[in-house]
Amino acid sequence: DTEANALLKILWSRFKGLPFAERWIHNMNLKCDVQNAWFKLKNSNLIKSYRPLVEVSRGSVAQAEETILVVEDGVIGLTGFPL
Repeated sequence: DTEANALLKILWSRFKGLPFAERWIHNMNLKCDVQNAWFKLKNSNLIKSYRPLVEVSRGSVAQAEETILVVEDGVIGLTGFPL
């Protein structure tokens, strides 16, 4: 499917294999049927979704990740998230 392949290329170029939230894709204003392409990628096992993390007390867990490079005069974010 060309739309699924196009979405996969976009996801790889943007996230390079790192985890991302499905809602981020919907905020990208892509010119394809994102829902259908997302469904096809998941069913083809080309992408994998995970359930939200839950605390022992049943509360939701927020999680974020950033790779940084510490240099002499500060830090540089390597994965594109603002520091």
